[in-house]
Amino acid sequence: MTLRFHLGGLPEAKTRAYIGRHPKVAGVGHPLFSDEAAHLVHQFTKGVPRRINNVATACLLAGFRRPPHRLQAATLCEKRLGQRT
Repeated sequence: MTLRFHLGGLPEAKTRAYIGRHPKVAGVGHPLFSDEAAHLVHQFTKGVPRRINNVATACLLAGFRRPPHRLQAATLCEKRLGQRT
């Protein structure tokens, strides 16, 4: 027996909430992604949670190499993802 299920991507508002929830649970009290960066993450990943995780993690890891953390993460996403869209 085989079971197949296709889960569609999240709408943009849910993608923004999804991106914002993880840092909040970890105790971060401010947003780590600008609105533009969150939009680009959604656009690039088409709202697929697994892809959102991969892209957001890559942006955060690169962004946290240098302060200010939020600006770097957002700028990195905007530059890298903006080139791909």
